[in-house]
Amino acid sequence: MHSIEIENTTYSRKDFNLPEDKFIFMTMFDYYSSISRKNPIATIDAYEQSFGKNNPEVLLLIKTSISKEFPNEKNELVNRIGDNKSIIVVEEILERDKLYSLMNCCDCFVSLHRSEGFGLTMAEAMYLGKPVIATAYSANTEFMNINNSFPVKYKLIKTGDQYYFSTDKDVWADADVQHASQQMTLVYTNKNLASEIAQKGQSDVKQFLSPTIMGEKIKQRLELINKEIFPNLSQKSSNEESLLKFEIKLLEDKLNKIRNLKPVQWKIKFKNFQNKLTGKSRKYFWED
Repeated sequence: MHSIEIENTTYSRKDFNLPEDKFIFMTMFDYYSSISRKNPIATIDAYEQSFGKNNPEVLLLIKTSISKEFPNEKNELVNRIGDNKSIIVVEEILERDKLYSLMNCCDCFVSLHRSEGFGLTMAEAMYLGKPVIATAYSANTEFMNINNSFPVKYKLIKTGDQYYFSTDKDVWADADVQHASQQMTLVYTNKNLASEIAQKGQSDVKQFLSPTIMGEKIKQRLELINKEIFPNLSQKSSNEESLLKFEIKLLEDKLNKIRNLKPVQWKIKFKNFQNKLTGKSRKYFWED
């Protein structure tokens, strides 16, 4: 996964001409990453369900890339926003410090994506201590959960031709707009809870996605490849067979770690106790 580390941001709301007295929700997408996949329209729908139009207390900031090559997608976004003055679009390529500063100016980050390869913007917002509302689907669930963020329910739908190379056999998530709206209202009305969960998210990202931790994982994997893969390449077995053996060993290592967890050991003991009482010899599939 990505490692996350952000230096102190230097720009304020004043530098971006943002109001100081409004609660700012922020979502972000790149047109090249597909407006259908990033799904900002759903964020607008959820926002308006919670706060209506032209609400003077709140603001939805949509950060996008340059839309020159995507006129149809830009029109779709503009038409959906319509006359809602409490939604603004920042269409600009920002340097890293400015982009992180803009994220830091918001009060809550929202991503109602349909799928993610990692979820970088969500991890960055969490690092900055922001409550994050996001679809509980795809790679972002590797580091997001109900304790450190505000996951949004979804249903799986056909991808169709809405994404590069996708077909009717592919599926992705369709975020529950009503639930997303409830999460936005919760973050806005219960700022103590939002702050508590955001602090947990910040702590988790700094702990589990730090450059030190990610670097150590890369180091361990390279050492394992060097030890398990390379020595076998000179043997008769094919590269594919070597890789399969490597993956099997990884899974075995993970399974052994799971077996050593106390809750798992308790579960096995309880199962053995039940077997003794009933005279059965039931086993979990992963015990063999």
